[in-house]
Amino acid sequence: MQPQDMIVKRIEERRAEDHDPFGFELSEYVCALDFTHAKPYLKDSVTEDDWQRAFANDESLRQRILGYLPFAWRKANNARGLSAMRSVQHFVAWTWLLGMEELSAECDADDSIFVFPTLERISEEFGYEAGGG
Repeated sequence: MQPQDMIVKRIEERRAEDHDPFGFELSEYVCALDFTHAKPYLKDSVTEDDWQRAFANDESLRQRILGYLPFAWRKANNARGLSAMRSVQHFVAWTWLLGMEELSAECDADDSIFVFPTLERISEEFGYEAGGG
């Protein structure tokens, strides 16, 4: 898992690039932050007792990826282009958080509306049967 300060830096860089206008990628980074680092990105009403980090370690991220792949494949296989493209934004964030910057950049560069190359690459990397779902 990337260090907290690096995650905050990534959020600010990606936000400045205006690369993720709907926040699908950025929200995944916030989910990996402890309360102290996440606070600037949360509603004022969220307290430390309320905050639950979704991703506290590499294993939690790997499980999220494996759990999400069937959904992403269904969207791609059913020609749900926008939903499939949103899935890729999640994979960009999750792989970056795992320290797989090269794979994250590879996913980010895929501008195919049906995202099959990205899904195949992620499936291969994480041991999921490509095309599944």
